[in-house]
Order: sequence, then C-alpha cells, then structure tokens
Amino acid sequence: MNEDTTYGSLDSLLTMGVDMDAPKEVHYTSVGKIHPWGEVKLLDDNGIEVLQGEVGVVYYRGPFGSGGYFRDLEMTLKSGGNLGINGWFNMEDLGRMDTEGNLMLVGRKKDLILRGGQNVYPAEIEG
Repeated sequence: MNEDTTYGSLDSLLTMGVDMDAPKEVHYTSVGKIHPWGEVKLLDDNGIEVLQGEVGVVYYRGPFGSGGYFRDLEMTLKSGGNLGINGWFNMEDLGRMDTEGNLMLVGRKKDLILRGGQNVYPAEIEG
C-alpha cells in the first residue's frame, strides 16, 4: 500500500492509511483501510462490536500496538482502559466503517487529545 494519509497514535503508530490512488472522496472523508499486519474493530459502550456503518470506539491490535504493560496485568487493568486484554488498544476515537473498509473518524470518546505532551481540548480550539 502506498499511502499519503495515515492514522495511528503514539501507542499504536501506523494502523491505517489511504492509498494514493483512492478517489478524492476517500481522502477527504476517511483515514483509509487497515494495514495487512493489523486488526481494527469498533465497539459500543458494552464492548460489543457494532455493525458496519454504525459508530463505535476504535480498537487496534497488531505488531505496532501496545497491548499492555509487560508482565504486569494489574497495571494494564489500571491504565484507564486504553491498554486492553489480548492486545487490543483503545484509540479513544469514535469511528464508523464504510462498505469498502475505510474508517471515518467522527469524534473522540473523551474530549481531550494528547499531542506532543500537551493536553488539547477541542472545545477550546473551536471556541
């Protein structure tokens, strides 16, 4: 995949990307498809996978993801839900998948973005 738009986080690095040859609508509305080395699922507040087209919290699992603290299940469970069991990482983003497997981000589970060690509140930026 040769992409020019990517999606990831500090803890999960590169998880998805938009192929350079994808239609403009895909570039403008999505963060692309999951890379072949990883997995993404969208879950509701009860931890149940949502249907295609429905909004859910984005979870990632793969070689670039953080599955928890090494040999420390207690710290993993205390981490606020980001570092999950079985290698799933909670991205804390809200998204939905289209019929082609592209992920559209529609918001954040929490209204806080950590960027370069700084807390960024979207409401402050919008204001």
